[in-house]
Amino acid sequence: MMGLSRYRLLGVTSALLAVVLAAACGGTAGDSLVFVTGVGGDPEIAVVDVGSGKVTTLTDNQSRDLFPRWSPDGDRIVYVADESGDMEINLVDPDGETIIRLTHNAGGDLFPRWSPDGRKLAFVSEQEGDPGLYLMEMEAGKTTRIDSNPSGAAGPTGAILGDWSPNGEWIVFYTEGSGPRAEEQGLWLRNPLGVDLYHLTTGLDREPVWSPDGSRIAFVRWDDGNADIFVLRR
Repeated sequence: MMGLSRYRLLGVTSALLAVVLAAACGGTAGDSLVFVTGVGGDPEIAVVDVGSGKVTTLTDNQSRDLFPRWSPDGDRIVYVADESGDMEINLVDPDGETIIRLTHNAGGDLFPRWSPDGRKLAFVSEQEGDPGLYLMEMEAGKTTRIDSNPSGAAGPTGAILGDWSPNGEWIVFYTEGSGPRAEEQGLWLRNPLGVDLYHLTTGLDREPVWSPDGSRIAFVRWDDGNADIFVLRR
């Protein structure tokens, strides 16, 4: 177990504003920002040109469309929709002309995250009951669960996806274990190839994000009703 011997806590500050901002949009591609709009009564995916302010709505349906994310090359956007009755992951092009459903699982599929090279998509799925961490190869469409221990033993339950490392070698995720699974609480590192699984922290830690150089992980820690930002450094 890696623990904090490799990563150490650096600092802390108020995180409430950061949590709100992190949930508001799915990033930029060139001069465009993808976001969720409530205009029309239900959440839809939209893109705004940051120069002109022109807004293009990409989805128009009666479902909830949430959590959009640009692909690294800016040519595609993944998002989550409940049009089928539970949350599934869809793919849409930036002009909204083509929408492709990527998952067809019983149980919700959430938190899609592109790998840095855009060839893989990590996400959380309830297809086997408890939320687990899965990896989809975008070209082949093959999906593999990757949050079990390398030994084959069961890994932590209730995974919530965080972020890819900039070099694509690690995925950081977190769990909110309680009761008999309380020891699983905190941040975890997973190698996408299924080789290594490390438990980094044991607090009520959420929303992990890698620094651009891959040397730090920032995250939100909740303690006694307060949310603060911490940083782990190699």
